[in-house]
Amino acid sequence: MSHYHVVRISPLVNLTLRMQITKDESLAGMDYDGILSHICRMHLNYSDVFKFEMEKLGNQCEEILYDVEPLQKRWAIENDLPLEPGEQWQLKIVLAQLKKLNPDVVVIQGFTRIEAKAIEEVSDQIPNLKKIVVHSGAINNGLSTVTQDTILLAGTPSILQSFQKAGLPSHLLYHCFDTRLLVELQENERSEGFTFLGSSGFGYGNIHKYRYWELLKLVYNTPLKVWLDDRDNYQTTEHMLNPFLGRPLLDVCYNDLEQDIDTLPPPRTPLRDLLPPERVNGPKYGLPFFQLMKDSAISLHRHAGKVPTEVGAMRMFQATGVGSCLLTDTASNMQDLYEPDVEVVTYSCVEECVEKANYLMANPAKAREIADKGQQRTLRDHSSQVRYNTFHQIMLEALKN
Repeated sequence: MSHYHVVRISPLVNLTLRMQITKDESLAGMDYDGILSHICRMHLNYSDVFKFEMEKLGNQCEEILYDVEPLQKRWAIENDLPLEPGEQWQLKIVLAQLKKLNPDVVVIQGFTRIEAKAIEEVSDQIPNLKKIVVHSGAINNGLSTVTQDTILLAGTPSILQSFQKAGLPSHLLYHCFDTRLLVELQENERSEGFTFLGSSGFGYGNIHKYRYWELLKLVYNTPLKVWLDDRDNYQTTEHMLNPFLGRPLLDVCYNDLEQDIDTLPPPRTPLRDLLPPERVNGPKYGLPFFQLMKDSAISLHRHAGKVPTEVGAMRMFQATGVGSCLLTDTASNMQDLYEPDVEVVTYSCVEECVEKANYLMANPAKAREIADKGQQRTLRDHSSQVRYNTFHQIMLEALKN
């Protein structure tokens, strides 16, 4: 079997985005294919790069965005699938789609509400189905949702080890950069300097507080500007300022770079309420997100936990892919992906991050040199073409066996 029919099931994830799409009146007159095409053109999350690369390799491929309500419910209407009020429509529609498409391979992007076990239970109604695959950069409680036949693709080496210890067929497959973006982005001056795009950690629990407090310190000790995508962006209720942060204590917090963040409380107020208004902005999505990153001389990435045990976040490949100089916290496997301080700039504590950020801002030619080398490495080793060629070879071997 040299080619196969594959369907990927992935989430849009971001609640703000899903709400925006639900409220988009321009989609009301579109059919299912039109809405899906519209969303994919926006380059949100995973977009349709998997489909693009699979079809280049001669495979038949479809993408399912299982958590986009107007999209999926439009499919249900067009295919006469009745939905009862209050039922779990996500899984019901996906299973109906798979039965109709009848693929050889189903790929689930991440451990989501769509579980490998649920698909396995109806596999007799998908006659061509031969393999179910899960690709994930986190484990959470996902191992309880797979079968012993599920192929697992791990986003980092330690996740791969966990899969292998569970006796599951598994392979290492990092995230990648969608090279199609390069023809859609404009060549502008890198006018944005030092930027961070993403969540501050507010609304995501105690583990994310390290990013939150480090961002606070970085804004007050470097030229960093932030575009924050926090869970409260879609909320309308007023937030109470953290009573812990009286102004004098706030001053101590951002001035003391050696402060033990373990002693600080979890975030209780949006970070933007504690930052100078001219340094904080609302979130960017899709092509505007990538354009802003491309226009940034230096892009900051900071993992969620206290100290990352491994690196491999999608943001690393996105920033280097568009040609920004990536400044990121580091871990033991960084050398497997990029050469530190040659292709990306790494730091191990907030003091070092401040020092390196200010150095790069004062030496734009050096930042440009590192950015160019980082982009070259990404386009050579971490592009969507490279990554999904690897996926293709894994699947050919699995289907042969």
